[in-house]
Amino acid sequence: MRTKTALILVIVMLVSGLISIEPAFTQISPNVPTFSLRLEDDSHDTVNATGTYHTKIQFIDVVINNTGELSNYAVVNETLVKLYYNIRVKDHNQDWSTAMVTPNLAPSTTGTTTIKFGLGSTNPDPGGWSIWIGKITRSGKVDFQVMGIDGFYTKLVDNPPCWRIPQYSAFNETGRSAWSNTQTFTIPSV
Repeated sequence: MRTKTALILVIVMLVSGLISIEPAFTQISPNVPTFSLRLEDDSHDTVNATGTYHTKIQFIDVVINNTGELSNYAVVNETLVKLYYNIRVKDHNQDWSTAMVTPNLAPSTTGTTTIKFGLGSTNPDPGGWSIWIGKITRSGKVDFQVMGIDGFYTKLVDNPPCWRIPQYSAFNETGRSAWSNTQTFTIPSV
């Protein structure tokens, strides 16, 4: 009888112990990013034998204030989780469902991260590091919002030309902030 009682007691303890075990993975969410907008005007005049030509080169710089979260601060499946930014932009008179979203932009290692959005009828920075929004606005105003995204990339194939190209990798999101407050930029007239 003692053996049966001891066996039942051991089984009850094992089952109750299994029920109380929960995974220890904590969802990490970054803070809502703060940012400012500024006009970068690299326009200039070019003089040659046929006359003087004005070349208009303008960018809206989204300057994100980096927080102390820039370091790798979590490990999931032996992979370091990092902070990235998503930025969405739209004409002031449209709703956010029509916004252009630039996903998973890596922050710089300094106090701020600057993302350039090119203005104008032609891309002022072809082949460069800016995102061309062209004549996105009819109202003369452009709205911006920024979101923090935590995650990591997983390579899908060995030795791809660039493992961050979507068809060669997958982004694994582990947390996200809400979208920041909207900031509106008024495009200067010519």
